[in-house]
Amino acid sequence: MSLFKLQLYCYVLILLCYVAEVSAEKTDEHKTVTTTVASTTEKQYKPQLNITGIKDKNILKAINEQVEVATEKTTAIERKFWIERNTKTLRKIIHTFGYFDAKIVPANDRTSKKFDVKLNERYRIGDVKGQPSILLADDFFKLTGLKKWDVFLGSEVSSATNKIRDFYQENGFAFVHVKTPDIELDHKNKTVNVIYNIDTGKITKIRNTIIKIKCRKSSKLLEPFIRNRITWKTGDIYNSKKINQFKDDLVKYQLFSSLEVTLSKLEDDNNSEYAYADVVLNLEEAPLRSIELGAKFSTTQTFNLLASWKHYNIDGRGSTLEVLGNISKDEQTVKLEHGYYDLFTKNQRLSTQVKFVREDETSYNLLKYCTNTMLWQSIGHRLEIGIGGLGEYSKTIDKVVEDDKEINKNTKYIQTFGIPIGLKFNFTDSILDPHSGVRIDTTVTPLFSGNIAYSRLLTSVYGYFGINKNNYSDYGVVCAVYAKHGTICGNASLLTRDKMFFAGGANSIRGYGEKKIGKLLNRRPYGGSSLIEAGLECRFRLNNTIGGVVFVETGKVYSKGEQQNWMTGIGFGIRYYTIMGPVRVDVAFPTKRRKDKNNRYIDSPLNIYVGIGQSF
Repeated sequence: MSLFKLQLYCYVLILLCYVAEVSAEKTDEHKTVTTTVASTTEKQYKPQLNITGIKDKNILKAINEQVEVATEKTTAIERKFWIERNTKTLRKIIHTFGYFDAKIVPANDRTSKKFDVKLNERYRIGDVKGQPSILLADDFFKLTGLKKWDVFLGSEVSSATNKIRDFYQENGFAFVHVKTPDIELDHKNKTVNVIYNIDTGKITKIRNTIIKIKCRKSSKLLEPFIRNRITWKTGDIYNSKKINQFKDDLVKYQLFSSLEVTLSKLEDDNNSEYAYADVVLNLEEAPLRSIELGAKFSTTQTFNLLASWKHYNIDGRGSTLEVLGNISKDEQTVKLEHGYYDLFTKNQRLSTQVKFVREDETSYNLLKYCTNTMLWQSIGHRLEIGIGGLGEYSKTIDKVVEDDKEINKNTKYIQTFGIPIGLKFNFTDSILDPHSGVRIDTTVTPLFSGNIAYSRLLTSVYGYFGINKNNYSDYGVVCAVYAKHGTICGNASLLTRDKMFFAGGANSIRGYGEKKIGKLLNRRPYGGSSLIEAGLECRFRLNNTIGGVVFVETGKVYSKGEQQNWMTGIGFGIRYYTIMGPVRVDVAFPTKRRKDKNNRYIDSPLNIYVGIGQSF
């Protein structure tokens, strides 16, 4: 028999087998349809994939997201290809969790969706390299965040690619390309060597900085305002960190609806070790005026209505003019604020305020007219120092008296002058919702009022630390801590009540009422010449928009010679995240409720707070 005839017979035989199989499947389908019609109450369903041998929730979650679930009815050929596709997908998923010796066996039953998996031993990281690399092996481990002998996780290996790219871009290689890493397996030692292939190109130098401003009408923003915030110059080696700092700095002025920084096409001289490119700033100017309305509520205070009108860029140099109002039953405030930039040199900010305040507090009534100005100088990207002056014309009526005394009816206005000095460090990643970093604010204000001279010092330290990140979410737990200390140097007995320290309320120790930490007289807060506070808040997210917090805060307000106990509040809250910052609702409880001389409770069993932005 010739070879041609033998091949022909084989093809005919295969065709006959296929026709017979399809005919049998059609017969089975007829039987199924008949049964379904006879029993109309039987519900159709799509069976889920059944995996045995895996208990890790992260692996099962990845499988459910990526593995294709077959329909109830499949032909033998369809099932064959379905098994092959999903076996490959399962193997890839399991490999990303370090199980390179896993065995996957699909069930033989044609209608079953079951896969039996035996994971076997998990592989660990043996070595991490870059080809080529300017780093030593130990430095490469530090850069990527991978650790020798840790279990292999594909998500961590992949995310390290961005860290490598950022490192090279911060060191002048603007157009570096980091390819998908190669994986070398050592089956004997159960280890994985990760090799990142890096195409650095030449070091890039900045040739020019090109500014392009778009707006609906003619652009009003002058180019010097932007150039004063640029931290690089022509001929500098490209540094992505400086570019990002520039973007962060420019965003805070709220002058732009969009901001994009790109590099022009490289110009490469083969005889030079450098390549040259232009930095292109594409800016779109935001609307010049805005109106904002808001409100906040707490059971320890009254409902507050907030409103503001703001005019941006009134002179082409970024200056702003803002009118703010805060109206509630206990407080009415109107403030006019002007911000002027680059007064004498670049990175200077002159802030001037004119304010009217009327307060009807539990401890005092206050009527005050004041003005103050501060000149802030930025030093680098994270530090600001400032000095200024203030003047006040105020009248305070003290409500904190003993039972047999009348309320102070002194209605004379007094004049107060001061020289505030400020220092700010900000190493956080966000203003409204920080996730990492440290922030320190310190102000000392020498004050002069008639024959009285004293100084008011307040220092606040805030820290934010992210922990417990998982492989399938950017959301972990953020632990936020703070400590605050304030003191008055001078004769505190001569101070008016509004100049003293108080604590308790929405942005203080939330378990207690507004300003109710410390000494009380006739249920009224007395205040003190010193303040100490500390708090811990653990923040977590459930998804993109919803999160929660639990917190504990403690502190005391006291004067020299007094013994005051620490007062502690605990609580929980929910957060709804928006582009304007998180909307928060907190419920707080005092750990100890005080009683007055008539045996009535002073402190509420719980307090509720509603506002925008994190508490600290």
